Amino acid sequence: MVRGVVDSYKFTSIPELNAVLANYNVTDDRGHKGSTMFAKKGLLYWALDKNGNKAGIPIKASSLYGSPTLKKLEAKFEINRDRRKSYKELLRNSINRVMKTKASPAGFQQALTSKGIDVIFRKNEQGRLYGVTFIDHNTRSVFNGSDLGKAYSANALNQWFLQSKFTNEKNESTLLTSIFLIVQNLTKSNWICYMITKIILHFILSFMNILYVFSHPL
Repeated sequence: MVRGVVDSYKFTSIPELNAVLANYNVTDDRGHKGSTMFAKKGLLYWALDKNGNKAGIPIKASSLYGSPTLKKLEAKFEINRDRRKSYKELLRNSINRVMKTKASPAGFQQALTSKGIDVIFRKNEQGRLYGVTFIDHNTRSVFNGSDLGKAYSANALNQWFLQSKFTNEKNESTLLTSIFLIVQNLTKSNWICYMITKIILHFILSFMNILYVFSHPL
């Protein structure tokens, strides 16, 4: 499995490779900086449990089929930088189509997943986005957001998500007010009007979410 990923996916760093391997519950590890293994450019491959934690006994890279050692991977990084260039614009176009519609981080991921593209977000302890990686399984190319351009960097996407949230909340508030006024004229009761409005809005938003998912087929 490791050999299959290494041979077919176009990654340019260990983190990019690990982003793909995580789909198969595997990760590689160089050890801590300052350790003997790190200094000697050693590499271990670990199985991951359902929570993404290392489990079992690691296997040396040199013991695996094809020997995907760090030295071989570093040589592949350089080759892959050229191999993936022709697929950069295709990926940007796919992301741009999704970004025409405001979305939350989860909605953004879901829309791209439906197109065969995984999005991996990296967040700090405060929940702020500081890194993003895109895995295009259609072309088997892996890119960090910043490699695609400034507009796809973690910082730019973080701002876009905040703007999307503000826009969606504003639209929902406007819709709620409109429905409230219509129902109020019909019921002449503020309490009944409020409850009916909430129910109607819930169904409208649920229906809109369903339409959004079906409008982004594979």
